Amino acid sequence: MLNINALEKIKKSFFQGSLDYTKNQPDFFLPHKYKPVAPSTVNTVLEEFKASIASEKTLLIYVHLPFCFSECVFCNSFPHKTDQHTQALYLESILREIELFAAAGVFEGKQVQSIYMGGGTPTSFSNENICAILNKIKDSMTLMKGASITTEAHPLKG
Repeated sequence: MLNINALEKIKKSFFQGSLDYTKNQPDFFLPHKYKPVAPSTVNTVLEEFKASIASEKTLLIYVHLPFCFSECVFCNSFPHKTDQHTQALYLESILREIELFAAAGVFEGKQVQSIYMGGGTPTSFSNENICAILNKIKDSMTLMKGASITTEAHPLKG
């Protein structure tokens, strides 16, 4: 289990992940990369995705959390205004998606090198919600020793 107090410290200070990346694009986007699919095609989509990363031994994970306290003039992510109800539904969907991909064996034989949360202000989610995402990833995938976890952050709330 991740320590919620540690996440609070991360929110209050700047954290920069490992500088020794071997790739510059994530292998797995949650859920930014995917479009809704018909239930009859889910298995095909999962198998195609699994095949597309078959040669990868390490993965870069991007968790898209498109919610912000306010709109920044430089942003091109088109995030939503923070809303606890909508964010709770979004969080539930992310956790289910991780489970779905893990159950399909997408992560077997691979190690996660990096987890990056962005697309808005991920720190607009509670520490408990961020912990839930990280714990689900940790329970579903193998993390490399020294894997980096990085998040976009905004120091102000509203």
